[in-house]
Amino acid sequence: ASPSSQSETQYTRVSGTALGGGTFLGLTRLLTAARDFQDALDSAANGDARRVDMLVADIYGSGEERSGLPLPGDLTASFFAKNLMRKDGNPRVQAGDDDICKSLVVMIAQNLAQIAHLNARIHGAKRVFFTGNFLRNNDLALRTIVYTMQRWSQLDQCSTEAVFFRHEGYFGAIGAFLQMIDPQFVRELEFESTSAATSQSSFI
Repeated sequence: ASPSSQSETQYTRVSGTALGGGTFLGLTRLLTAARDFQDALDSAANGDARRVDMLVADIYGSGEERSGLPLPGDLTASFFAKNLMRKDGNPRVQAGDDDICKSLVVMIAQNLAQIAHLNARIHGAKRVFFTGNFLRNNDLALRTIVYTMQRWSQLDQCSTEAVFFRHEGYFGAIGAFLQMIDPQFVRELEFESTSAATSQSSFI
């Protein structure tokens, strides 16, 4: 989860998770024919997660069979558990690579959103800023995060807004760069006297 920030230089790490883009790509390479991130996203766009995920309706039924259970039937009860319900012993009979990739995107995005929302509630934050390359050109993950945080906000009556950056992947790169270089050098950087610097420098 993102740090709790008091200013540009004062912040506190409040939480974290090992689930992310590396998890997504690692699992897609293990479970499907997708070899790179874009292949996995393209595959997910054509998938149907209901073929691999167990839903509330799969457990409690739908309509009158649900006995008044106050949960939507299309709510995910357990990711990748649909194959436990199949009697033929082959979990890939009805589920393809597209469906697996789709379920992986939703699984990771939902967990990120839930962790972020709960941390925001604990620390009194109204907005959560999401960064990282997992979200680059990943409309499915963005929609899932927004939907999940809205649903949680309705359930616990604690509104939390998801905010996304245009260049989300650069934040990690810049943070890593600043972490590696001399802090004194960063503090001594001056950008005010651009003309003076230009006169003493040459550009290729």
